[in-house]
Amino acid sequence: LIFANALTGYTNTVQMPSGYGAAGHMAKFDNTFWINGGAVINEFTIGANCNITHVRTINISSLSYIPATTWLTAGMCAMDINTLIIGTWTDLNDDEGIHLLDITPGVQPSTIHLFDHNLIPNHPGGPIAGDIAYVPASDTVVTITGTSNSTFTAYHHDMSGGLLGSSLVVTNPLQTGAAGPFNAWSFNDKVYLSTVNNVGGPHQVTYEFDLTSYTLIPHTPTVIGYGDAASSPSPCAQPSG
Repeated sequence: LIFANALTGYTNTVQMPSGYGAAGHMAKFDNTFWINGGAVINEFTIGANCNITHVRTINISSLSYIPATTWLTAGMCAMDINTLIIGTWTDLNDDEGIHLLDITPGVQPSTIHLFDHNLIPNHPGGPIAGDIAYVPASDTVVTITGTSNSTFTAYHHDMSGGLLGSSLVVTNPLQTGAAGPFNAWSFNDKVYLSTVNNVGGPHQVTYEFDLTSYTLIPHTPTVIGYGDAASSPSPCAQPSG
């Protein structure tokens, strides 16, 4: 697991607990983070010395009528300590799209359907093909979706699915050698995403997704090489001493 300071570029690599990996969709809130792998979500805490402790395993397979597969969610972020936002997800009522996932300890996990991309006017549809980021100040979400022609776009929604704005991220990555955005996160009410461009050869690029102009602004330093990212302040992303 890598702690990265997106402002300075400082990184700190720490070991995951034995038996648990860092691969999968990730969400973080304060010193707690979650990783989804298949039918379960594992919850971890970050200690004062940046050690990682496994807290519990949350089984979500019973919340969908679709049998458990390698990935049950495609994008995940934290709204608060007891609520995750997941998608694309199909619940027991066959409602597809973005859901709230209640993971309150001691209570059976449950979902609330927020919206389905395919039913939103002026939205081309397509499943989550990158990540989801929650923006606390405006109580809105950013989703990255892909369509069958490999066009990836970042969308800004209110919590009912209303489309507030969007920006094309990359088109036809299989043809250009680029790859769609593989993570998104918010920090200080700004949203960032990482993708792979092919300008003179594949390389990773981090952008700020401006929620006023709906443009992508290159961000330095670049946060690269990560399968997913989630953000909140952490001393583990600061040099010691």
